Amino acid sequence: MKLKQGKKAPNFEVTDIHGTKINLHQLSNEKVLLTFFRYAECALCNLRISEIKNESERLKELDIKLIAVFQSSKESLIASIYDKHAFDFTIISDPESKLYNLYGVKPSWIKLLKTTTWKGIKSMLKASSKGYKLGGKVEGKFNQIPADFLLNKDKHIEIAHYGDNLIDHIAIKRIVKIPDSIVSEKKTNKMDTKTLMLLSSFFLGVIGSILTFFPDEIISSIGILPNPISTLSFQLLGALYLGFAMLNWMAKGSLIGGIYNKPIVVGNLMHFGVGAFALVKIISEIQVHLEIAISLTAIYAIFAILFVYVFRTNPE
Repeated sequence: MKLKQGKKAPNFEVTDIHGTKINLHQLSNEKVLLTFFRYAECALCNLRISEIKNESERLKELDIKLIAVFQSSKESLIASIYDKHAFDFTIISDPESKLYNLYGVKPSWIKLLKTTTWKGIKSMLKASSKGYKLGGKVEGKFNQIPADFLLNKDKHIEIAHYGDNLIDHIAIKRIVKIPDSIVSEKKTNKMDTKTLMLLSSFFLGVIGSILTFFPDEIISSIGILPNPISTLSFQLLGALYLGFAMLNWMAKGSLIGGIYNKPIVVGNLMHFGVGAFALVKIISEIQVHLEIAISLTAIYAIFAILFVYVFRTNPE
């Protein structure tokens, strides 16, 4: 059952990852931000903690204590959370989900799928660019959805926020009550396209290398007898991929989006967009290596969506 604003937060007494006993109601004279995460190597969870860390001094000024609950073991949390995020907060291991159940924090496959929006993809790219590994070790329920509870000094609930997807948390500015004008000054809107250009460069480079150096093997694998014309055609196609890969690699540090470097954006958008459309049209007729075709279709579609966003966005 979900908890509501104004209610007394359910009490609990547990030990944190260092063996210190924590009794919620005995944490006097300080507010508590109680946050339920997924597991220690969850990239989006680490991204959220890093964002809270950026406001840790402000939280300290407001006497707000962060208590982070995870499904992972103490050992995993020390290695993947405590050692990575050096600031003062309490980490609790709850592999049996006792606190999750106490606060009505439930898993959901539907809400998990809601994360696959552009906002969710952008958060994944941001997490990856900060060094948080996507697809880390899963401990507990993969589809566990986060939740946040801001408690006042009497441990009544000021805000109860149950996430609607994996990145849905209480806005930081709402927690620390920073005016919108200040948040706008602190937040950078410059689009980080470096990760996108690196990933697309790597993908195109791999495809180009395979086509260039193993044309006969690829031709044979799709049931066609190699000949000089087909071999040359595949090698020229590989050269095109390698050239595109090098272009994206060299552009990775440039300002891209909107009116900036538009030829690069349009070229990528046309390649991945038209490629995704062509793959979708023909995928039902493919008889061999269907799993490769499906993977290529998904990758092309994702890159097409990302470059559409870049095309429509003006970086600052």
